[in-house]
Amino acid sequence: MGIEQFTFSCDGFRSWESAFAGQKMIFAPQKSVIRSNADDRMDGRVQVRWYFPPDNDPIPNATLEFQNGVLTVVDSDSAIPTQHLTNTAVIPGLVNAHTHLELSDLSEPLPFTGSFPDWIREVVRHRRERKQSPNEALMQGLREIVETGTVAVGDIEQVGDEDHPVDQSLRVAPRRLGFREIICLNPDDGQKKIEAALAAECEEKIQLGLSPHAPYSVHLEVVQKIVDEAIRRSVPVAMHLAETRAELELLQTGSGELATFLKSLGIWRDDLFRPGTRPLDYLRILSRAPRALVIHGNYLDDEDVDFLAGNPQMSVVYCPRTHACFDHQTHPWLQMMNRGVNVALGTDSRASNPDLNVWNEVLFLRERFSDVCPKALLQLATINGQKALGFVRASNSTDWTFIELHETASEASAAKRPWEELFHRDSRPVGSTVSRR
Repeated sequence: MGIEQFTFSCDGFRSWESAFAGQKMIFAPQKSVIRSNADDRMDGRVQVRWYFPPDNDPIPNATLEFQNGVLTVVDSDSAIPTQHLTNTAVIPGLVNAHTHLELSDLSEPLPFTGSFPDWIREVVRHRRERKQSPNEALMQGLREIVETGTVAVGDIEQVGDEDHPVDQSLRVAPRRLGFREIICLNPDDGQKKIEAALAAECEEKIQLGLSPHAPYSVHLEVVQKIVDEAIRRSVPVAMHLAETRAELELLQTGSGELATFLKSLGIWRDDLFRPGTRPLDYLRILSRAPRALVIHGNYLDDEDVDFLAGNPQMSVVYCPRTHACFDHQTHPWLQMMNRGVNVALGTDSRASNPDLNVWNEVLFLRERFSDVCPKALLQLATINGQKALGFVRASNSTDWTFIELHETASEASAAKRPWEELFHRDSRPVGSTVSRR
């Protein structure tokens, strides 16, 4: 039996209220929720200015019918009453493929002054001194995810902070893949760390994954053990990789600012990194997992990209505004896409990003890469993210996001320019559907 859940922001609620009058309605702070009928299946019909199907061209003035949790494009001459949402587009559901929800209590990004280890110290200091609990910060992040039309999220979970259940008021929470983060530079402790990560309670609605944090915080032998466990449990893995030049230097020569950082923590050993180690060494290990997410990949080279192209079970998650925050070199995402690598978008955390709105990542890229195919940009934040997290669904029963279009875009509508309307700088997500089938 399926459940189709609708969530809408308060600002865009009036049209939705009339569109599905008669449905059971539940109200919560900062959002309105329109839920299914008594037999847990959503029925309703709306006409929108633009419908962007995942596998076809945009359709103007599309009439969309939700029957038993399935969205169908129907003839507008039907006798069934239709509500007109003339300022709305419907797109495949937005996916935030990488974030750290437990840092969502930050009101602005932490300062970056050019030193990555110094920024890490700021993150540690925040965790130690903050007034909110990690669980409260996580719930704050989830609320923001819901309010910005996101239907699925890949979250890196810190294990051991709290053992609290997820707030049941978020019954409309997006699909969530929780990657249990593991940090361990001592191979002898690897199995114990893995068991501790897996022992923590998992809220029923959250799918499980494993995350060897990064090369500078997880020994290569421990990464192998984590992937072995992922294979046994048939779960995905996610790892920060090729994130900074400092990481490359550490792997190649065992020196640089990250080596100094590890020595300052008292955990340095001369045999931590074999001279000449490369991100490709980690990619080869990660490729054994049922599904692997390479987080950031800012400094992957041509050979790395070729390897990824030959392993379709692997995805790269690009975080555009975080990438800009750290002033990295140009990201190879275009090269990756041209080679057939699945590239998804993430926001990373509020420690490096002003918000968790993945739609803002799309608009950020559109402004800077206006010559890139707009359909490809949309796929980065929707279909590609679904594939990366393993939430791929049939095209007619996928999750959907509702985008409020710029009110003065009538000329674009008359000229049938759907992409100009969709990517207008003032367009914004106002709602979503999440199928629970």
